[in-house]
Amino acid sequence: MIAEIRRLSGKNRGPDSKREEEVRTSGGGAFAGMIVGGLIGLAFGPAGVIAGGLIGAILGDQAERESIKREGRKGLT
Repeated sequence: MIAEIRRLSGKNRGPDSKREEEVRTSGGGAFAGMIVGGLIGLAFGPAGVIAGGLIGAILGDQAERESIKREGRKGLT
């Protein structure tokens, strides 16, 4: 019973447990997304540039993370 509680709480992580891998990005995706988002936001004035840049940076970073994960999985197969 104690082993089951540890398994459910995640304190007893074995080799078969799934753990989130740390992905390090270069920042290039976030920078490119910020630039593109800022340019799109130009049509909406200064607030649009800021909002577009923030949203673009978030989406660009996420795209870069997914790309790195996909490349890592290709190497494992």
